[in-house]
Amino acid sequence: LSLAITPTPHSTPRKSKSSAAIIKNATTTTDDQDTAAVFISSSPGTRILSTDVEHDNNNNNNIKINNRRRIRRLRRRHRNPYALIFKTKYNSPLFWILILLIIVGRLWFFPSRRSNGSLQPPNPSSSYENNNNNNNNNNNNNNNMGLDRFPRTTNTAPDCFSSPLSQEEVSYTLVTQCSLDRLWMMKAHCFRWGSEYPISIAVYTNETYQYVHNILTQDCQCSSQQLTVQILSSSTYPPTEYPVNVLRNMALSKIHTSHLFYTDIDFWLSADLQNVLNMPQIKQALSEDAYKAVVIPAFQIYRQCHGNELVTSDDAVVEQCETENIQRMPETLRDMIALMKERQLTPFDPTNRGGHFSTRYTEWPHQQAGDLLELPCIESNRYEPYLVVRYCQHLPPFVEEFTGYGKNKMTWIMHLRRLGYQFTQLGIGFVCHYPHLDSPSRLEWNEKPKNVSPMKLQQELVKQRKNNQHSLLRKQKDGDNHKNHDGGTNNDHHSQDQDNHKLKINWEESKRGRVDKLFVEYRHWLYTHVPDQARTPMCEDRKEDDDWRLYIDRSSPD
Repeated sequence: LSLAITPTPHSTPRKSKSSAAIIKNATTTTDDQDTAAVFISSSPGTRILSTDVEHDNNNNNNIKINNRRRIRRLRRRHRNPYALIFKTKYNSPLFWILILLIIVGRLWFFPSRRSNGSLQPPNPSSSYENNNNNNNNNNNNNNNMGLDRFPRTTNTAPDCFSSPLSQEEVSYTLVTQCSLDRLWMMKAHCFRWGSEYPISIAVYTNETYQYVHNILTQDCQCSSQQLTVQILSSSTYPPTEYPVNVLRNMALSKIHTSHLFYTDIDFWLSADLQNVLNMPQIKQALSEDAYKAVVIPAFQIYRQCHGNELVTSDDAVVEQCETENIQRMPETLRDMIALMKERQLTPFDPTNRGGHFSTRYTEWPHQQAGDLLELPCIESNRYEPYLVVRYCQHLPPFVEEFTGYGKNKMTWIMHLRRLGYQFTQLGIGFVCHYPHLDSPSRLEWNEKPKNVSPMKLQQELVKQRKNNQHSLLRKQKDGDNHKNHDGGTNNDHHSQDQDNHKLKINWEESKRGRVDKLFVEYRHWLYTHVPDQARTPMCEDRKEDDDWRLYIDRSSPD
């Protein structure tokens, strides 16, 4: 190849040995010639004259090989889009504006989707006809942490502020729910509540409505006029995911009285509760305040079975045990006092003091019939008493995402307290827990995370409790207002993150861990979207630490 370039004025032509070698060996292909020309033109100060060069074969082959390697490198560079971006000619502002517009457009038209981490199984298709839009659309809002994340109102209830309520208009409905194996307990409820007062019950079973209705009216001796029965198929949910809050909302949706008294089927009410609630001073207080919540104190008796009788499958032994327990279940205040003297009765669940010990048990025996004792404060967010409340639109429904055992009722109480319900304690009346065996849901709740020994788990929980106590002391001393919702600081999260990593605890492997995670999400939603109008505040000097027992990953500040 001969290539002539005219020298520029005022410059002396000179040979470039390396350039001449590149040109001579660029005769292989036309593409190689173009590429070699690019190399030459990009070399500053290069001036090449027309010349004939003679060379030997060995040098020629080496130069050809080196030249081809350079050409391949150039082509790869031009094919690589990342190399183009970082070249000098792409440093213009217009180019980066174009890249930014592409990224924004990608995010706008193709948003990412988060996975659904809800604990609630798909909504069942059953005879449950609830017009509450918040409840029906709850599954669609699981990924939305906004206002509609959890239900706030009961749309099937009347508007309590449209017209005043007189004392004579105050009436009550007993509201409860159960599975078929505990339906026999309705005999005690119907007898103690009274056959002339309404009862709304939701039953979890695959049996027909007529079958359940016959058990209630024939075996349990309930009046058909007082009963409102609804059925939810038990094949819709897994065995351990008992839909307790779905059943509660079902029973609430069929109320036709001004007020309701909710109790679980295994908490038997006192025989004179209806008479106490119908006292004029009680009706007057409830008619004047739509945000009045009357607490019915809860007690428990000890199970009369011992030893092998707890685990036997013999129907005769089980029936005999039920008979002994039923005979011990108190009906009146006199029965309660007798059991207390025998040390066979205590306030409900001493192992979970936060659950009911905000109730003023020491003052309850001294209350007169019809007295309402106001609770000064609540010691724990785990407080979950049984209440008499007015059935209004502003009454929040139960959160149906909580299934099985754990935190399904206490979240409802937290919502009531924050809305401004005033908690008062009823004198004389009470409920008492029947000592049944643990349900499958409770047994699943008791399971610990996998690959963690009980000793290490207990050490981790104790460590979390100490961290929470230290953070509370720092807050009281320094006025630190940056405590997160889980009761720890960022430093606590860092140390606990190291502990979780060391122990390799996957909290969500257990049912309790999944429920606690949902509870933390609910509490965050409640504190964010429901204004605090509490008339019964949390106790400032409360001794109960609500968070150290939570099975949650504390490495995240949220």
